[in-house]
Amino acid sequence: MLDRLSLNLVVAIGQPLLLVGVFAASKHLDAYGADDGWTTTLGVVLLVLTGITWLAGIALAASPFLVFAGMVASMIAMGALSSSSADTALHERGVRTTCDVVTVDRRVETRSHYDSDGTWSTTTTIYYDHRLRCDAGPIDTMTLHSRAAEPGQRLEITYDPLLRVDPVPANTVTDGSGSRQTALIAVIVAILSRVGGVLWERRQG
Repeated sequence: MLDRLSLNLVVAIGQPLLLVGVFAASKHLDAYGADDGWTTTLGVVLLVLTGITWLAGIALAASPFLVFAGMVASMIAMGALSSSSADTALHERGVRTTCDVVTVDRRVETRSHYDSDGTWSTTTTIYYDHRLRCDAGPIDTMTLHSRAAEPGQRLEITYDPLLRVDPVPANTVTDGSGSRQTALIAVIVAILSRVGGVLWERRQG
């Protein structure tokens, strides 16, 4: 049987790996999975498992500050993996077209979520909805976190012919390797932070 310290260390190392791994599988399925009911169901199951794994961090007996730092690093890793899946898909099968920018609307969304330290946090995200008229392809809108062009300008975009990944400006498409490296570093930071939190809590106790 594992003693309490060993169990906490297993959770500290395993939870970020499982969290990011399940999330990565979900994002890969979004970009590459078959367009059928089974894929949709599996995607929902993976997202639910991601949420459960996230909440599992509450059970860790460790320094709250270092646990929080680890969760921030895990969030960075998940964001990077989400970008990596989309970038890779567009790099492999994306189609370029040129569009007239008709309008650009700024949109602000505020969300509240439950953190692993037992507190509620609020995040505000700004989106720019670009309405497009493209020379080819089925795309008429593109949503980004920044303004890509002004109304009346021409913009070259890359879109997914399968419509599984959102379109982006063509000059921002990469092979996803940079995002994967960021995710790897963030996962390592998450593990080290949480292991450090367990050891710190043990020392204080």
